[in-house]
Amino acid sequence: MDCYGEANLVPIGLIKQIIFYTSRGVQPVFMCESEKEDKKGRLVCWFLKSKTQWVNKKWKENRPIATKRITETNMNP
Repeated sequence: MDCYGEANLVPIGLIKQIIFYTSRGVQPVFMCESEKEDKKGRLVCWFLKSKTQWVNKKWKENRPIATKRITETNMNP
């Protein structure tokens, strides 16, 4: 990771976004487990910023809209 320079990399931990990027030909240069305490055990893929500009724009236009889980909705109307 040091050979790319951290400023030139974008970490992505959302699996849907990782699949979106890779299915459009943008491959990660590094993958590892998240170092964040609240995200231990989760995959993080590091992509080159210069390679992600186009696909990031497409992701923002087409990303899935999050829906609330049943446990997060108000069960008492």
